Amino acid sequence: GRRHKWDKGKYDGNKTHGVSPLNVARSIAIASLGENSQLCFIYTKLVSLLTTPAFATKKHVSCYSHFFANGPSMKLYTYDSAPNPARLKMFLDYKGIEIETQQIDMTKMEQHSEEFLAVCPNATVPTLVLDDGTRLTEVIAIVHFLESVYPEKPLLGVTPNERGMILNWNHRLFMSVAMATADAFRNAHPAFKDRALPGIHPVTQIPELAERGKTRLLQSFEEINAELGTRDFMGGANFSFADIDLLVLLNFAGWAAKTTPDASLDNIRRWKQQAEQALNS
Repeated sequence: GRRHKWDKGKYDGNKTHGVSPLNVARSIAIASLGENSQLCFIYTKLVSLLTTPAFATKKHVSCYSHFFANGPSMKLYTYDSAPNPARLKMFLDYKGIEIETQQIDMTKMEQHSEEFLAVCPNATVPTLVLDDGTRLTEVIAIVHFLESVYPEKPLLGVTPNERGMILNWNHRLFMSVAMATADAFRNAHPAFKDRALPGIHPVTQIPELAERGKTRLLQSFEEINAELGTRDFMGGANFSFADIDLLVLLNFAGWAAKTTPDASLDNIRRWKQQAEQALNS
């Protein structure tokens, strides 16, 4: 798949055609999830390689390029048509990241199979498993990890203000639109009898929550429309993962809760057109 691309030109001790390996090593270390993490392992390997006297030869530069060509090893368990996996799929497609993937067919209840429960005891997708056994089961954690490894075409912000705003709206959209839609859907659809919440434990449906969910959706759409009257995208001037979240959630609310923004909400309509163009650019 698409990975970091490194020039195989002659290494001059500090940089290779403008890319500083030492700076790369530092960035990887900063992004590391701990001293025993996969990223810290990569950093250690890189430092070892850079301090090898023979590194200046073309052969070793080629080894350096090969080491990073494939990126860290990982496997994704997902089901692309479900709302949470759809968020991650848009993120991956936009950034051009390809990961070994296994689809877990939720329509066949494969998320509750013994095989998958051994991977994710919570029976939820997506789940990203790293080669050291680290398991990430929340979309927001997965995209933050992947953005650290693949920083090209950033979707989580560049400045502190952007990062804060985007994360703010990731959470706010989850709490308002995502949860309201899930309440409306899972508490009313017969297929979710005793499965009103995701996971392995039985949860009784509460019909009143379905009606409340639809009411909350309409209120949230009004609030989002007002916010979008002040800026081009959810997180500010640039397209971001917050916009991906809203695109997915509008679709989810439309088919699951049969609830869509009123036609009078012009800012949402304008934003949606811009966001879809940016996503496909």
